[in-house]
Amino acid sequence: MASDLHSSAPVLATEKVHLVGGPLDGITDFLIPLHCSRIDLEDGTSYHFSSFATLHFQKETFIHSTLDPVIFAP
Repeated sequence: MASDLHSSAPVLATEKVHLVGGPLDGITDFLIPLHCSRIDLEDGTSYHFSSFATLHFQKETFIHSTLDPVIFAP
């Protein structure tokens, strides 16, 4: 029997990221959609992907909008 592709919602690919700063500081397994570069919070702040922090922590890392974007620059 063939499956009906429209009978179930598609699975959204996700990845775990590390969050630095702000109210979620230190979470290392926060799930986000694949290729997401910004996480908006209800308080009007956000987390942004940081290549410097990713190199520093050796895992995909997002920093809070209140932090200087070059805080982890080499």
